[in-house]
Amino acid sequence: MIQPLRKEEFHLSLDDKIGGRLIASSCGYFVLPFPPLSSRESLLTFMSFNLGKTLKAALWGGLTGAIAMFFSVLTLMPLRTVMTYQYRYGATTSEVIRTLYTDGGWTRFYHGLTIALFQAFIIRFGDTAANAGILVLFESTIYFKDLPVLVKTIFASIAAAAFRLIFTPVDTVKTVMQTQGRKGLPILQQKIKQYGIRTLWSGAIAIAVSGLVGHYLRFGTYNYLEANLPEAHTLFKKLLRLASIGFIASVLSDSVCNSLKVVRVYCQVSEAHIEYFDAARAVIATDGVKGLLGRGLKTRLLINGIQGLMFSILWKFFQDMYL
Repeated sequence: MIQPLRKEEFHLSLDDKIGGRLIASSCGYFVLPFPPLSSRESLLTFMSFNLGKTLKAALWGGLTGAIAMFFSVLTLMPLRTVMTYQYRYGATTSEVIRTLYTDGGWTRFYHGLTIALFQAFIIRFGDTAANAGILVLFESTIYFKDLPVLVKTIFASIAAAAFRLIFTPVDTVKTVMQTQGRKGLPILQQKIKQYGIRTLWSGAIAIAVSGLVGHYLRFGTYNYLEANLPEAHTLFKKLLRLASIGFIASVLSDSVCNSLKVVRVYCQVSEAHIEYFDAARAVIATDGVKGLLGRGLKTRLLINGIQGLMFSILWKFFQDMYL
């Protein structure tokens, strides 16, 4: 119930205890029934959050995450090319390695490296900035600070998915170069001429959904384990703890989202425009449901297991240097 309050009864003092939030209007002042403020807590403190701390955490968390991801992609690029090729064409890891090597030697495994590094930097910046920023924002806000960490991560995941959606063209170019080699860009240019600029957003919905689900599972698991596992006190145990958290988070996220990534790559690489369900049916027709769920999964688990270890350790190391 909104209670009217006469002006002469209102004294904005640090000692006042108000059983609600004061709202000024042309008719006077009203009290909205929110939990009472504690002694020595002003209305401004009640309604505000630490914007500076939020921005600092978001920017530094994003930058450190991007740097960590940059190093992991640079190190694991050959395996990432194998994985992307498997998403489109299937086959075992050893078969794909032989195929790619025959196609262009060892340099074939690094096709799309520059754009992959750019994508890794910018996307991981968005992922980790969203995660770090949202968590600090909620911690700085009275009504949201006590929410479960998995609930807070939902909002970070939505922000990260929107960020990925914007940069879908970067992912499309990288994927085409990894799967098609030197002929990839001419194929993509021809597809753009035929179907228009929307070609660059092929697989965008799959990217957004897999980004949302994958981000939530990865960072939800990371945040939950980080908050609940006992703290380590020696350097070795700290590294082991971070590595374990990163590995578990990556495996869970990759296993659930793999089929979406298979469909996304199929749509991006197809020479003709193809819808998501048609792409899924084409994969099932070739390799069955097992192919839809499992193409490239073993390679991805290997990559992201190693990457998760590297990312967690490097990210936390760089964060702790500044925060």
